Amino acid sequence: MRHIGSGIVSELGTRVLVSVLAVAAWAAPATAHGPDGKGSAAFEAYEAGDIPSRFKGLENPLPSTEHHALAGRRLYEDNCVMCHGVNAEGDGHMAQMMDAKPADLRRMLRHFPALDDYYYWIISAGGARFDLPMPGFEDTLTDTQIWQLITWMQAGFPGAGTDIEDRMHPHHDQMHGQDHRPEHHMGGAGGEPMPDMPKHEMPHHTPTPPSN
Repeated sequence: MRHIGSGIVSELGTRVLVSVLAVAAWAAPATAHGPDGKGSAAFEAYEAGDIPSRFKGLENPLPSTEHHALAGRRLYEDNCVMCHGVNAEGDGHMAQMMDAKPADLRRMLRHFPALDDYYYWIISAGGARFDLPMPGFEDTLTDTQIWQLITWMQAGFPGAGTDIEDRMHPHHDQMHGQDHRPEHHMGGAGGEPMPDMPKHEMPHHTPTPPSN
């Protein structure tokens, strides 16, 4: 897993994780998209090498910096939170409308932190091939933006649950109000603050007053 802070980056090599994957394979993606296990089809295809060649073996080219992690968090909030939830656990407000539930990303990354090519493939291409509602973002996000999303996830989802809002939730304003957001630094996987992390001020939404 990547760790960011104080300019020091440590990363487990993908090769080293082969033995970890073998031990943990029982634990993760079988229920990645809900009790029916439907989301496991994509992971099974990945394990069998059945993914487009242009994705195979890709590695995250970005350094694990606060800049890229913060950019990834903003992209998640803009594109992913309504399905995957403010805690990245697959419980966004749109998840209840889906037969195949969005992936619990925390669970996935806890067991499989360094599958760069898998995450890039799924974010880019989406789940249409496996009859999943996950959209593809290759025509919406740049390569760098997709890697920034992955960088944020691999950093331990800093800011999830504290600095992320589902602004598309139909009851967002009623739940939060105008000035609800506390000021936070991005925290690591354990919630510890990162040194020198720039604060991210999200725009507030002021409810439109009723017309007379």
